[in-house]
Amino acid sequence: MPKSTFDFKSIDTDFCIYLAAVSNDPMGVKFSEHTYLVNEYEAIRIAKLCKSSKKEVRFIFASSCSVYGSLGDNAKVETDKVQPITDYAKSKINAELGLEKIAGDNLKVICLRFATACGASRSTRLDLVLNDFVITALTTGKIEILSNGMPWRPFINIKDMAVSMKYCLNAPLEKPYQVYNVGSKDFTFRIKELAECISKLINAKISIADKNPKDSRSYTVDFTRFETWFEDKWPLYLLEDTVEELTNFYSKTIKKYGKNHFNDFRNSSQYIRLKMLQEKNSNPNIKLFVF
Repeated sequence: MPKSTFDFKSIDTDFCIYLAAVSNDPMGVKFSEHTYLVNEYEAIRIAKLCKSSKKEVRFIFASSCSVYGSLGDNAKVETDKVQPITDYAKSKINAELGLEKIAGDNLKVICLRFATACGASRSTRLDLVLNDFVITALTTGKIEILSNGMPWRPFINIKDMAVSMKYCLNAPLEKPYQVYNVGSKDFTFRIKELAECISKLINAKISIADKNPKDSRSYTVDFTRFETWFEDKWPLYLLEDTVEELTNFYSKTIKKYGKNHFNDFRNSSQYIRLKMLQEKNSNPNIKLFVF
């Protein structure tokens, strides 16, 4: 296993939100050892350091609904069987299990199984399916579906992810270890349906790569437990809100640099984390594009 780059020897804090991750399935394939190191091993190690401080610490772990893998169309609750397919998903559920073992009186653990992320940020990710669909619709007038379009996905805007993590800092807890699915039924679509909705909002044509291998990752999720626990409006952003946000956000960059700036972005280290990691060894100065 690669050597850890986190050199913490002790942690004195009231809260720890663990966001560090090799953060999607293609990166997990190419960087399997690093995926388990960062997503699982280091998460548990840092939680143990928090626990050793001898005062009560809340540890919030950013997990993923992808742990449900391919379990049919019935919406999954937190106590249902999981079926992680990829190294990314396996590392997340392994971390959850490890954190459950060490949770106790002075370490309160909250695992948030997030839906698929989307939304605008200055170091935006274009390897997220909704973000991908919006940028291609705006720059080419087309949306390319790279599978048969039938897998189910729940989505969540990154602003709602932030709100949910902030809530965990002071929310009431019944047990020292809690797991919540975080997303919304109203923001859950088949990939084909997602593309159709975006195409209507942005006026783009859709192409489906039927000959590509079927995506086995397909799951719907029940978010009732989190929605009942959360004490405010939920969610703040759904599909139309997020598409409008991304359209306004990307349009500024398109206006400044032109549509050609995004030509072949899926092979660009500026926008795709996997490409950046692959090229980092030969060029350590490679950086993600900042909007």
